[in-house]
Parts: sequence; structure tokens; C-alpha cells
Amino acid sequence: MHWADHTAQTLRVRGESQVIASGITPSGEFHVGHLREILTAEMIHRACLDAGRGSRYIFIVDSMDPLRRVYDFLSPSYEQYIGHPLAYIPAPGPDGEPGQDGGSYADHFLAPFLAALKQIGVEPEVVMNHETYESGAFADKTHSAIEQRDEIRRVIEEVSGGKGPEDWFPYNPLGSDGRSTGSA
Repeated sequence: MHWADHTAQTLRVRGESQVIASGITPSGEFHVGHLREILTAEMIHRACLDAGRGSRYIFIVDSMDPLRRVYDFLSPSYEQYIGHPLAYIPAPGPDGEPGQDGGSYADHFLAPFLAALKQIGVEPEVVMNHETYESGAFADKTHSAIEQRDEIRRVIEEVSGGKGPEDWFPYNPLGSDGRSTGSA
């Protein structure tokens, strides 16, 4: 039995319908190594469908992840965007300068990857997490995380074996300058 079929069979104890999810941060060009997670989820999704079960494959794009540094393919002018979510900064033009076409950094790198996935028959349900935040869909869970901050911190430290900073908070809201408050 193929491992994906075995996984689909094992998941049956959770119900007849499954939600398979994977995700990625669109911080630069995608490469063949990015396919492993996507194809693993796709194979499990297909195995569930082949077994006559319902299945959704959701591909979560972490478009709220901040630009962490000025990468080699970017001009130094991107320094001003460090800490800003990838969905809210301009896509680089051919010269590495911030583009003027209105496209986002996240979409710039995601679109060719999704097109390549489509060519190999992989078409997951794409969820841009900045849109999910904007819609308010995370509001209740964010409030719950704030209320359970100490317990979440305890679990993270227990699992990681490390001690986090004293001012750790379960999420990083955007500041008035558009940067994530957890960014430099």
C-alpha cells in the first residue's frame, strides 16, 4: 500500500471528510524544494478522494509574514519595507527596485509558483492569510490567544526547550508605520 493511501485510511477515524493543509511564505522565488510539502499534501488529498472520502486541500500563503531583510535580488531601497507584511509592499521590478504596477511582493512571487502547480495538475484552494486577517476571521482566536498567553508560552517553551523573551506576545499586530510590532 502506498504511504498516502495508508495515511488516508488512518485519517478515516477522524471522519469521512478531511481538510489537508500546507503553506508557504512568498519571500522570494520558489524552487523545487518547495514542492515537497505541497506534493505531500496533494498526495494525501488525492488518496482520500480515491478512497471515496471528501477532502479539501487548502494552501495557506503567509502573506502577513514580514520582509525580514533586503535580499540580494532587491535594491537597497527595500530597507524601508523591512518588517512590513509581504502583502503590503510593492513587488520588485526587473531592476530590483520597488515596482510601480500596483502588484504586491507576495503576489509577484506566488503567481508563477501557482501557475507551475497548475501545469502539473495541482490546484489547491489558496488562502491568503492577510485577507483572512482583514476579514476578521481570526479575531476570536486572536482574543483567545491573548487570554491564554501564559499557557501558550509555557507550551512553546516546554516543546522547544528554550526560554522566550519576557515581553513575548502571542501575535505581532501592525504598528502605525505598517510594520509588524515584532519586527526590527
